[in-house]
Amino acid sequence: FVAFDKAPKPVIPISPIYPEIAKSMGVEGKVFVKFWVDKKGRVDPNKIIIVKGVVGLNEAAIDAVKRSKWKPAMQRDRKVGVYMTVPVNFVLTASQ
Repeated sequence: FVAFDKAPKPVIPISPIYPEIAKSMGVEGKVFVKFWVDKKGRVDPNKIIIVKGVVGLNEAAIDAVKRSKWKPAMQRDRKVGVYMTVPVNFVLTASQ
């Protein structure tokens, strides 16, 4: 656990690409992903874990987290690396 005063903020947000097979099967859900954001705001691809997944959507959630970029967490006036756990939502719309 790393203490911080300001949480990381997304510069390039997590935007998942809905898998075609999941769309065709009507799969929706929320995938909870835990990942490490380093001092430079980059996601470490080796430190991504599915906390609670949805079959057919987990890989898309991981890929979306890998593409995201962050303003790093701050501890007083210092940038620090931290773990974050976020939900990645998959919801079908009428147009899909």
